[in-house]
Amino acid sequence: MLLSIPALAGSCCWPLLLAGFLGISATAAAKALSHTLSFGLILASLTNLAQYTAWKTADRRGSHWRKYGPLYLICLAIPFIMADLTRHVLQDAGIWVKGSSMFVHDCPYSERGLGGFWCLSAIGWLFTIFFTYTGFALLIVGVFWGADMHKKIPAGWREIREASGRVPDQCERCQQ
Repeated sequence: MLLSIPALAGSCCWPLLLAGFLGISATAAAKALSHTLSFGLILASLTNLAQYTAWKTADRRGSHWRKYGPLYLICLAIPFIMADLTRHVLQDAGIWVKGSSMFVHDCPYSERGLGGFWCLSAIGWLFTIFFTYTGFALLIVGVFWGADMHKKIPAGWREIREASGRVPDQCERCQQ
């Protein structure tokens, strides 16, 4: 999970950041290596998370969706999260060059702060924004559901409130 934090922060090229600290320049080969390492490490992390979720969901009770829903969401999240990294690797290998740029060429806003956001091409919007954010939303929901956070958070909140003596009077309907 720690390896996906750089992707959450919007930097799929975190090995390049490390290279910068070590004084290594960002050549095309360094970028290709960075994208390939990111691809491999994040894919390994996500598939391991899916395997762990499959192992944990085997003991769940209830309907098929209740039992395997978290696993399905995590497995569905993997291709969405990996889409932009795959695009980078295919670009670096020269397999998908034409039409794969994430930015519009000669965009007038590209040199200002968040200007890169306004200069995204259709591919940029689709892969960088839609696929990545959809994937992480699915991943978060799947992990929270698999960990029963929807039960643990209210139970923890109740426990804290009871310990502090701030529990309101229970209504009759709530005690049933």
